[in-house]
Amino acid sequence: MRIFRRTRRETATSPCGSPRSRKRADILALLGLTALSVGFFWRGILTDRAPIWGDILVAFYPVHYLWRTFVLRGDLPLWNPFIFTGMPLLADSQYSSLYPSMVLNLFLPLHRALVADLALHTLMLSVFTYAFLRRLSLSGMSAFLGAVTFAFSGFVAVRVHHVSLIRTMAWLPLLLYVVADFTPRRNIVRSSIPLAAVLAVMTFAGHMQTTLISGLLAIVFGLSRIGSFRGSEGAQGKSPLVAFVAAFALGSVLAFALAAAQILPAAELVWQSDRGGGTDYSFATSFSLPLRQLPMLVSPGLFGTPTQGMYWGEWLYWEMVGYAGIAPLALGIAAVLLATRRDRFFWLFVGVAGVGLALGRGFVLYPAAYWLVPGVAYFRVPARFLMWYTFAVAVLAAMGLEALQQGDIRRRQWIGFLLFAAATAVGGAYWAAGGSRALEVVRSLAQGALESARFFPRSMTAAALSLVGDVARWEGHRFLMLWTGAASLIVVARISRRTVPLAVVLLALLSVADLFSFGMDFYPTAEAQDLYRSPPATKLLDVESGKYRILTTPRLSSASWQGVMTFRSGVDDSLGLMEFRKTLVPNLNVQYGIPNVLGYSPIVFIPPQQVIGLAIAQAAGNAGRSPLLDFLGTRYILTPARLGPPLQSVYVDRYYIWRSDSALPRGYLVSRYVVEPDEERRGRLISGGVDLRRTVVLDRAPPSASWAPHNEPGRILRRSYDLSRVSFDVELTGPAILVLSDAYYPGWHAYVDGTRRPVLRANHAFRAVSLPPHAKRVEFVYEPITVKAGLMISGVAWSLLVAAWFLSVWQGGRARRAQGAL
Repeated sequence: MRIFRRTRRETATSPCGSPRSRKRADILALLGLTALSVGFFWRGILTDRAPIWGDILVAFYPVHYLWRTFVLRGDLPLWNPFIFTGMPLLADSQYSSLYPSMVLNLFLPLHRALVADLALHTLMLSVFTYAFLRRLSLSGMSAFLGAVTFAFSGFVAVRVHHVSLIRTMAWLPLLLYVVADFTPRRNIVRSSIPLAAVLAVMTFAGHMQTTLISGLLAIVFGLSRIGSFRGSEGAQGKSPLVAFVAAFALGSVLAFALAAAQILPAAELVWQSDRGGGTDYSFATSFSLPLRQLPMLVSPGLFGTPTQGMYWGEWLYWEMVGYAGIAPLALGIAAVLLATRRDRFFWLFVGVAGVGLALGRGFVLYPAAYWLVPGVAYFRVPARFLMWYTFAVAVLAAMGLEALQQGDIRRRQWIGFLLFAAATAVGGAYWAAGGSRALEVVRSLAQGALESARFFPRSMTAAALSLVGDVARWEGHRFLMLWTGAASLIVVARISRRTVPLAVVLLALLSVADLFSFGMDFYPTAEAQDLYRSPPATKLLDVESGKYRILTTPRLSSASWQGVMTFRSGVDDSLGLMEFRKTLVPNLNVQYGIPNVLGYSPIVFIPPQQVIGLAIAQAAGNAGRSPLLDFLGTRYILTPARLGPPLQSVYVDRYYIWRSDSALPRGYLVSRYVVEPDEERRGRLISGGVDLRRTVVLDRAPPSASWAPHNEPGRILRRSYDLSRVSFDVELTGPAILVLSDAYYPGWHAYVDGTRRPVLRANHAFRAVSLPPHAKRVEFVYEPITVKAGLMISGVAWSLLVAAWFLSVWQGGRARRAQGAL
């Protein structure tokens, strides 16, 4: 598949000039897109500064560090022992453990690798969008504007901290290109192979919801093109509709095989998590775009922005933004009203449908999709369907610019466009001037948002309301300037053909200036050395190489996280960044090899989380004391609360660090057990019904012929807590059970003196193994069958795909040589 290939019909009817001029336009566009991608991330590329906001700081840096540690040791990144009581790492697809660009972390410092990764995928997003628009027979300049609009849109810019989403979304235009390249006359298998390859790479990129959203758009786009094949039969005499459906279905099956190494472990984790079988409707529709915040599509700062230190809208700011620029929006409207291309109506439908789906529970589309479309119920954040809207605006903007260049405009609708542009400009002027009705509407919207805001402190309501008027006027001025500029250039280009080239260039520059001025502030940076400097508190936390854990309490985590993630306050300088990092908010602890009872993950493994919740509730009601926290190995508690004896204060700053000498090590021996298969009764037992220091609660009896409880089971001589392996040397006085307060999860195997023994579910959610009196060495090893099977399936599938490609190339060359001989 050649990205810039043209069919004969398209070449004959193309408005883009000769093949040489088209090639020159493509080269210039690629150079321009490369320069813009470098320019957008210049602070991270040209200086030694590191992006530090949002998930980049609390999720991706820590996991990239852990991934690199695994790989440099020659191991697969299978398990993360540092959050909760352990979680699968490779199975958590959002971290892209098997994705090719992760290798950057082996050769560059973490911050350099991440910036290079983001810049590369932003460039890919723009280049693939450009190629797709060229495939739609648009000129180089029009395709360039569309590519800029999508790749540097507000939708992308505010989400750069969500690295896996950007990685996955980069492949969306290429997926649509593959669908656009479909013809029913081609063999179905051949049509399905490129589709499968792109879907598989998107799966490895890690953001499954983006893959689903992209796949749904590809299906809708493919179905919209069926009419263009009317009167033609597909391969084997099939209708175009049947041929497309068969090709897409086969491509999806092949993609499953190609990406099985990621899909099988991820499916196992989802099944064990709170999303197993799908989520409930309330969860799935959380982070819906509120109807009152629709104006953010044209005025993204109307409810404040984190870059200004204040956002009073619902949910989190970055999930609510779908801004595509004012000039592209004006060109898109011009395309709908003035252009003659029929496919403009399809992209208008995509844009409207994207907004309708983003509204979630506020409109009928998303509830219907939740119940009817497979996969939708597994995810939340309907607002991410604004991806459809943003891409549609990019395509329509390119079509609008194309119509201006070609003069291909319907004259009857021209007056309508002029009236619409003028009315919008008048409304914008009234807004910018602070018209009383306009301010009244904005204040009403702000008041409603504040009453429903999930992450906004009620104590700051008055401060937010005092800013509404000034923010509204500023946003009005910004909109008016951009709208009048774009509309004026469109009018000038329509009136005088000689001004078209200049107007086209100015429209492109206006779009770049608009999107860059908005988007570049959404990845604040700090000196890279501040990212790697260890917080002082880490020197006080003696967890003895993983023998114990810490607990950053929800109260401390929430207070620290909210300011940084919602308002982006406190991390813009070295001191503020250190103040945030020294709280060891999950998952910052991962970089220092300190296990935390809590963690930060969109997927929650249910059984351990139930016990952790019970433990925190116990501690909250008993001044920090909790037998369950002791069982979990919690030696240190980081909290803003004053606790008391027997806990000892070892650090005081904005918060306290309290040390508990009653914490059990992560692995210890007992000689007594209670069997309780009922989940509810197990919960009562571990909450205080038994002494967990001497007795373990099992869901089934250990496989032992004889068992005589005794007071001293023996001792552990040596212990080693590795990443995917935990080992103990023991000296026993009789049969015993080794209890490990790490999560019970499929794939963990126990070996006693080299012999495999069954892993028991201990204390509801953790691991244990029964030991005979003569046991000397015990090992728990993570060996997930889903990873092994997935790697085998993927390896075979990719091998066959590469072999098929080489065979196709060889056969093609042979056919060309035979034709040349004639």
